[in-house]
Amino acid sequence: MKILKYFLCSAILILLLAGCTQQQGTEVQPEVEDITKGILEQIEFSEMVEATTDNISFMYDLNADEFDDYSVYYAGSGGYADEIAVIKVSSQDDIDKVKTAFDERITSRTSDFKGYAPLESEKLENAVVEQKGNYIFLAICDDTDKAVNIFEDSFNKQ
Repeated sequence: MKILKYFLCSAILILLLAGCTQQQGTEVQPEVEDITKGILEQIEFSEMVEATTDNISFMYDLNADEFDDYSVYYAGSGGYADEIAVIKVSSQDDIDKVKTAFDERITSRTSDFKGYAPLESEKLENAVVEQKGNYIFLAICDDTDKAVNIFEDSFNKQ
């Protein structure tokens, strides 16, 4: 009986110690600027310009002061549709608002380029809006698959 108690106590202790050494499943909260910079470094773009709070208001009809953080880059030339945006928010209402604004931006830009610049129209047709936790991501570029992978991988970095 003593051996059984000793064995059970040892087994419980081992399980407790093993549980303490495993990662606790905390999700990485990357900096939005790190995400956009990573995308800009790994995908070829025309000259990109960093958006200001005024640009955010004009481009998306959103108040940037309401976000936890944001990083937005867009083509410096009006002849290109390229755009990368990551906005971090704190509530589900804000997530829905930003997603809607991104979708409306894609629709608006699509009508701007339709019949004018076929290659840019194609970028807009392939534009993506993704969400990961409280981060919302917009990619309008030649390689949206790669941009999405970079976005998603940024949450896995330790």
